[in-house]
Amino acid sequence: MKKYLLFVTTLLVAGCGINPDEHNRVVAQRDSLETVVSQLKVKIDELENGEQRMAGKIETLISDQNYIEALKQIDVLKEKHPGSPSVVNFNSRIASLKQKADAQQAAIDKHVRDSIRMANLNNLGIWKINYFVDKFNEPTKEGYITSTKPIYGTFSNTATQDSDLRVEFIIASKKSVAFQLYEYNRNNPVKGYDDEYNVYVQDKNGKRYELRAHNYSSDRLTMSTYNTLGGKTHAAVLHDILMQGGNIKFRVVDRDRSSTQYNFEIKNADWYDNAYYKLTGTYPND
Repeated sequence: MKKYLLFVTTLLVAGCGINPDEHNRVVAQRDSLETVVSQLKVKIDELENGEQRMAGKIETLISDQNYIEALKQIDVLKEKHPGSPSVVNFNSRIASLKQKADAQQAAIDKHVRDSIRMANLNNLGIWKINYFVDKFNEPTKEGYITSTKPIYGTFSNTATQDSDLRVEFIIASKKSVAFQLYEYNRNNPVKGYDDEYNVYVQDKNGKRYELRAHNYSSDRLTMSTYNTLGGKTHAAVLHDILMQGGNIKFRVVDRDRSSTQYNFEIKNADWYDNAYYKLTGTYPND
């Protein structure tokens, strides 16, 4: 039957004066063009519907208050459909969405921090809580943070160079940050009468600070609560540096006698925040 139809078709084509090969070529071209047109229609439909689907997905994310993912999908939409009216619509709302996404990310970060803290609540790193004593050398209820082991460094002045130094911190709050300097690693800390010091600090990220401390008829250097840096007292700035943890370097210079210098570092201040929580019951940087 197929052979019969092919024979009839061939006769018809021949009767019309068209070469069968030419006919087949034209038919093939027509079929190819129809395929291309069909594919283009599908492509256009995919583009239009794809843009609409993406815009709908973004609106759903916003409705579900998933602002972080919504911003990511808006970036994808801009890349794939830069001329889309939906891009203009989302651009007009981008500032508000970013503000909400930042707040959402901050809440996520806090949750992660709190989870880590709860899992490591008893981990104080190098830190511990001690208590001040009264006139009878009995411990009071007033505590402070110090290190479990002494922090060592070196000191120099007109009489010596790079001699042994021991440092002990006494931190009762972010408003009361002090440390004692024991020259030659002896038992008596440096005492002052009206001395001021520049305290140069490098935090764990390499950022450097110039802070101020004083020693007024005392056996310790107390970070200044009178001067400010970026709106915070120098005591609070050092407290925040400790809260970051990591390696922290110090260089302390007597302002009246610049040859008198003290150099030391805390090799790992991690978990200071836990110690502060143990002392005060709060995480002040949250």
